[in-house]
Amino acid sequence: MTKNTQKIPKIEVIRSKTEDLPEFLKFADFEKIDYHQNDSKIDVKNFIIKDSREKCGWDFIKGEYISGMEIQGLKTGDYTIKGFEKDFVIERKGSTSEIAQNIFQERFEKELIRLEKFKYPYLICVFDFDDLINFPINSGIPPNLWKKVKTTGKYLVSAFMRYQVVYKTKFILAGSHGMEIAESLFKMITRHGVNYGK
Repeated sequence: MTKNTQKIPKIEVIRSKTEDLPEFLKFADFEKIDYHQNDSKIDVKNFIIKDSREKCGWDFIKGEYISGMEIQGLKTGDYTIKGFEKDFVIERKGSTSEIAQNIFQERFEKELIRLEKFKYPYLICVFDFDDLINFPINSGIPPNLWKKVKTTGKYLVSAFMRYQVVYKTKFILAGSHGMEIAESLFKMITRHGVNYGK
């Protein structure tokens, strides 16, 4: 029997750099990957595209890893990287009240189906698990209207779990760290390219 001599690319694991990360970051798929390796050999400058319908959200300014940002219409999602439009996308959710409305809308399920076409689809929530389970607290809905709310935090958690099982989009409960996580994903995708993870 002939031995397979094909060399497998080595990805360096750096534990010391992730020990102090918040728990939600440790579950992201860039966990403990040293995306700074071979920096001198890779010239990475991400040009970010923001969907024109994303009225609030994040504005990425020119810096070490970002060459700029432009606003244009995206068929799916809120953010992508120029040159990776067909492979990578981020959908941003700004509050639990937005999610609470989405889960009762057919178009949200259709959006998740469209996201299936991407190799790297992410949904970054600008709230944490406590906000989700304790809905409508911290939802932005005025307390005097809470009695009229038709769903509960437990139902939202259940819906999140179902989406994670049925669809490949990665849901990240980022809290106030959403923009930082998005920037980390930008760097990861452009450094490893669409071949990463094959």
